[in-house]
Amino acid sequence: MIPKADFDPHKILEPINIGNFLSFYELFEETLFWIKDTQGRFVHANRALLNNLKVKSAEEIIGKDDTHITGIKLARSVMEDDQKVCHGEPVKNRLVLNKNKQGEFSWFITNKIPLKNKHDKTVAIMGISIPMEQFPYTTHRMESLLAPLQYIIENYNQKISIESLASIACISVSALERRFKKYLQKTPSQLIIEIRLEKARLLLKQTKSPITNIAEETGFYDHSNFTKRFAEYFGMTPIEYRSENSF
Repeated sequence: MIPKADFDPHKILEPINIGNFLSFYELFEETLFWIKDTQGRFVHANRALLNNLKVKSAEEIIGKDDTHITGIKLARSVMEDDQKVCHGEPVKNRLVLNKNKQGEFSWFITNKIPLKNKHDKTVAIMGISIPMEQFPYTTHRMESLLAPLQYIIENYNQKISIESLASIACISVSALERRFKKYLQKTPSQLIIEIRLEKARLLLKQTKSPITNIAEETGFYDHSNFTKRFAEYFGMTPIEYRSENSF
């Protein structure tokens, strides 16, 4: 047995090729893994993330930041998070709405940490997102959000009250709002609007349905309010978005 005083783990870890480390994350088909530089540009992405982004190869996103992949508005909160990580604030167990490999909306638990060089300077950001149902542990408070979150996904185009969501979760309205803020960094109302807008964006891109119909199908019964909300979120009107992104 080697005496503990003579055992130096750094001598074992330092020579290891980082490629071996990165390839480990290719073993997980639904776990999204990535590394970005301090400016938010992708340096590495595993196959699960590439599939999630609907790209064939890493070359399509390497060197690009989230604004070139998901759009300015959708990328803003991600990039704000990344900058916090760069300044020493890891993201821990953040609930994020994303799409699973079947293309359906699903909840992922995201963690991000800074990667530092030997001089203790942050040189990159490493992140991982795991489908919530596969996460090795969740707190009771986090699990209490599952039912209301699923209800929002299934009924986003209907009128949803905060009181009804709290009732579904079997907690008070104030407790529900606190847990949303802690695990999602947004209020229930903000999440409902974001899901409606994302659904509308997909319909604008993938169908030829009239914009007024899309607004109603996604829970916006005031067309002018829909146009305003869409422009605030995506930086362009529904007409402009369809013009630039329709097949």
